[in-house]
Amino acid sequence: MDTANRLFNAAAPWKLLDDGAADLAHRLLSRVVYACRTITTEIAVFCPSGAARLREQLGEGGRLGPAGPAFARLSADVGTSL
Repeated sequence: MDTANRLFNAAAPWKLLDDGAADLAHRLLSRVVYACRTITTEIAVFCPSGAARLREQLGEGGRLGPAGPAFARLSADVGTSL
């Protein structure tokens, strides 16, 4: 996940929009959404409800669904009692 974040930050689609390269930003963001849709298929076996929430947010076709947290945030003390 860290690698994906670094690549996304390096591509900086928000800067592309500022520079007038909206088409390039759209292609980049479309690929990111496609990759995320693929990931939902892969994680569905392990986390079906989380995958379903992600699929709902990612929508279908060219439309995204409503945004929101797909997974609950873990507290800092999770796993410390093991």
